[in-house]
Amino acid sequence: MGAAIGGVLVRHGGLEVLTSLDAAIQSPPPRGSRLILYASGPHATELEFLRPAGFDLRVLSGPVGQGSALDMVVGGASKLFEAAALQVYLGARRWGLVDVLEDRAARLVGGVAHLAPLMPSRVARWAEEMVETAAFTRESGLPGGLFDGAAELFALVAGSERVRDGATAEWPASQRAVVELIAADLEQAAGPTG
Repeated sequence: MGAAIGGVLVRHGGLEVLTSLDAAIQSPPPRGSRLILYASGPHATELEFLRPAGFDLRVLSGPVGQGSALDMVVGGASKLFEAAALQVYLGARRWGLVDVLEDRAARLVGGVAHLAPLMPSRVARWAEEMVETAAFTRESGLPGGLFDGAAELFALVAGSERVRDGATAEWPASQRAVVELIAADLEQAAGPTG
């Protein structure tokens, strides 16, 4: 996901005028499917030319900035869920409760199994996005501490040697295997516990 405020040339009479618009990509990198692009601002429809290139353009009714706000809201929610799932799994592992957690988590919306294959290639970017989302929530008059914590957790995981290696090597697809790798690396970094 990503958001950007940029310019587009719009024809007014015989003149080309640079105007602004805002867009947010709300889909994973394309793999045979269309890329979803939300655009906002009075000239958002000027991006129609992207449809033949594989973009599913969805024009929002709000001003420039609404696309970026959508990116912060949706990205913040999804990354916070990922951070919470990882932190809970690490805690469950420490107390020998992974089986119980997986049984209970399967009843939650979608479970948490989708986290595993995405971790190595995205966790460093997720940390940066959570810092941005914390700032966004503060600018909205809300506390950003939840997102600060997610950023800290993702940065810790991004520093894991096994996670870095996982970005270039075969990475396990199961949540449990991911948690085991990350936990082993974090335990090794922390040293022996008393």
